[in-house]
Amino acid sequence: MKNMLKLIALFVLLTPLTSQALVEARLTYGGLSPKEFAANACGALCTTSQIPAVVPFMGTGADIIIKLPLIPFGFGLRYEKLGLGVNSSTIEVSANIEQVSAIINYRLIDTILHVGPIATVGFSHKSQLKITESGIPRADYDATNAQSASVGLEVGIKPLIIIPVAVGAEAGYRLLKIKDAKDSINNTTKDLDLSGGYLKIFLGLDF
Repeated sequence: MKNMLKLIALFVLLTPLTSQALVEARLTYGGLSPKEFAANACGALCTTSQIPAVVPFMGTGADIIIKLPLIPFGFGLRYEKLGLGVNSSTIEVSANIEQVSAIINYRLIDTILHVGPIATVGFSHKSQLKITESGIPRADYDATNAQSASVGLEVGIKPLIIIPVAVGAEAGYRLLKIKDAKDSINNTTKDLDLSGGYLKIFLGLDF
């Protein structure tokens, strides 16, 4: 009997309190902070050492998440576009990333407050990177292939009872490795590592 009560208690704790909404659409804004990205991308192509160690990518995105009745998991798609711009006395770096990812999340709580882990796997990618030193173009990378995945924790709240608006934040770690980025200046390819911590805020609607 005690074992049965323990199993019931464990089931209750692990089963989220689900809302009636089946689809959530939300807009996001946030950043990704890869370590020493600009310096690694510049490499031996640049002669200066005046390159910032950590340069955050910032940008907007959109998520569509479908929640099936009585199932604590959500599935969906994420689109995001991130960019950066770095200017020092000698170096100018600009970059853009566009990506579409698959989403899966699990909500431990899903009432007025929702909390739970979230993970993504990227499957469509496009990136560009340009580096100029003292007015001289050093690199102009273009890539459409990348290895991408993320794991994080999302926390949100629905402050209005009548209107299904949700606001919240998501934070975690993202693996992002650009494969075979082609440099049009010297006709070579290079892998670029943009992995790092990320943080984003969101505003959404539950339907």
